[in-house]
Amino acid sequence: MTPGPSARASLALSLVPGVGPVLFARLVSRFGGAAKALEAAPALWREVEGVTARTLSGLSAFSQWNEVDRQIESAIALGMDVLAYEDPLYPVLLRNAPGAPPVLFLRGAFAPEDQAAVAIVGTRHPDAYGLRAAAELAGELAARGVTIVSGLANGIDQQAHRAALERGGRTLAVLGCGLDVDYPSKSAALREQIAGRGALISEFPPGTQPLPDNFRQRNRVISGLSKGVLLVQGGARSGSLITVRYALEQDREVFCVPGSIYSERSEAPHLMLRQGAIPVERAEDVLAVLWPALAAPSKAEGPPARTDAQSRSGGPQLELTPGEREIFDRLVPGEMVDRDTILFRAGLDAAHAAPLLVGLEIKGLLKARPGGLYTRA
Repeated sequence: MTPGPSARASLALSLVPGVGPVLFARLVSRFGGAAKALEAAPALWREVEGVTARTLSGLSAFSQWNEVDRQIESAIALGMDVLAYEDPLYPVLLRNAPGAPPVLFLRGAFAPEDQAAVAIVGTRHPDAYGLRAAAELAGELAARGVTIVSGLANGIDQQAHRAALERGGRTLAVLGCGLDVDYPSKSAALREQIAGRGALISEFPPGTQPLPDNFRQRNRVISGLSKGVLLVQGGARSGSLITVRYALEQDREVFCVPGSIYSERSEAPHLMLRQGAIPVERAEDVLAVLWPALAAPSKAEGPPARTDAQSRSGGPQLELTPGEREIFDRLVPGEMVDRDTILFRAGLDAAHAAPLLVGLEIKGLLKARPGGLYTRA
């Protein structure tokens, strides 16, 4: 999609000194678009709340059109779309949120069903409990048609993205750098999957490096794209709490997964639970608040099908994700194999396989043995 004139004008207006997202929205609202705001008379600019002498000077003397065109041409060359705040395809939920970005750089596409979206966020260093909770909740919500939004960070974020994809759902990843930057490292395959079944999103132009302030800034986009934010795990100083605070400012629902009282990873969710966040044990707890019609299973829906793994093992009816099944079906009963052999047989990389192995252990279908070996339970 070739960016239209509104994208060029929006980029230009956002580059004016003193024009942040809030003032940008005021100018666009007052003059009926970014292009008209740039062309307005100085006397009219002065009437807009937040316009300072510095802003007036920047508007009057704007000359950075070469930088505007450079950013757009770079995005096009890299296969990105440039979506302006006033573009009809710009997500309505985000546009109506305070501080919505003037421009979004995009790989993939938004879809109408993304109006029903939940953000799942948490620590970059989860334990097995956090990984399982993120996978099961994201997977179940995605299976019910809810789009999963997160930040592609290692840990809970990537687990949520992968679970949504494995259940055939949509997922949106909001980055704190340019979409062409390899960050997080070793996530290229996941990024491609997300772009094919959702979107990679950034308010930062190509080439922008992953600076700490960028991540705090992008968190408001994660919450702004969502009807609610679900916090899985995080310490007392977790960056996920920034996303939660933005969610509260944007009038979004906040949900938390309770954790162990003995774990530092429970500090952030327990803090928010004490402040009135909604506790979540299963996907229905989220659906009942945001979309009650989705919370009740369909009458035509029978019990979950017994997987091949369950039939062979004669064990309880445990639902396996496609990734878990890919691993389990390639393990021979009684055989001990190392991790590399499992990865080779299943065609998976180490980062993708790690949470799947944990999931199989938790479900009692895989046992870790001394020497880094595994065997089917």
